Amino acid sequence: MNQALQSPAASTRAEYEGASKSFLGTPDPQVVRMTFKDAIHGAGRSSIVSGTGKLREEFSYHFYRLLERERIPTHLAQSYCGRHLLDHERIGQDGLLVRRLDMIALELICRYVGRGQWSDPHKWPIVEPGRVFGSPVFECCLKWRTRVPSLEFQRLSPALRRCWRLLERTPLRPVLLPAELDRDDPRIGPDLAVALNECAFDPRVRGHLLRSRDEWEQLRTLTLRVNGLLRDFLASAGWVLEDGKFEVGLVPGAATREFVVADEYSQDSCRIRTVAGESLTKDLFRQSKSASQIYDGYARLAEAMREYVR
Repeated sequence: MNQALQSPAASTRAEYEGASKSFLGTPDPQVVRMTFKDAIHGAGRSSIVSGTGKLREEFSYHFYRLLERERIPTHLAQSYCGRHLLDHERIGQDGLLVRRLDMIALELICRYVGRGQWSDPHKWPIVEPGRVFGSPVFECCLKWRTRVPSLEFQRLSPALRRCWRLLERTPLRPVLLPAELDRDDPRIGPDLAVALNECAFDPRVRGHLLRSRDEWEQLRTLTLRVNGLLRDFLASAGWVLEDGKFEVGLVPGAATREFVVADEYSQDSCRIRTVAGESLTKDLFRQSKSASQIYDGYARLAEAMREYVR
């Protein structure tokens, strides 16, 4: 094996550090190493569940191999420092070797059942939880986060603002009126995806969306196909896919804009239940299940996907 590939010191510079993953540079400028953390987030909480990062990595890797068999391009690296990679060389103790891509600032979602955004009481509860849709629903979110001033805070008198500043440093801070509000992942349609690609002032968005409605239709077709493959696998195991999401990118400098499935598609990216209604994915954390229950659910899915693709 190439020495640069197997040496831990060859990929230690973090190019991006996220809440659940890190992306490390490698000696190959077209390849990065994606490592998964044991962090888990949901329902306004965060925690660490030991071992779940590796299980997410394994599920993503084997699912992406399944996609590749169906001629769906993924960001798994095909070569490294001038040599072809064998399948087992793309995954190791220190993460996955993946291609460097120009990411599209969209999150692509396929919903089969009413959950989450359109059912949770603290979001937009317009659909009864568990209601099965008549056909798969394609949905897109803009991958964008910011903080905006709270209008209620702005209306406070100067005296009350001074009191707020004093109380902010005390245990009362969690119950204070927020001075700023988080805004993230707004829903977006095809016309806006094309318009913001040219008009957005934020460089994280401008130039990182779509050029035409035709590209929107390409992503819709891709989203339904990717989730359809996962749904078929789960059905063979007696499980149910309720929704799933993923991201895509473009190969830098390529002659054509071919969308590549990227980042992760793991137990954190979807809702999967048994026919009896038992969750196997991140809803376990949202439901305040124990660390061992969360690990067991993730492990069942990782093992089943590994055996299915073998």
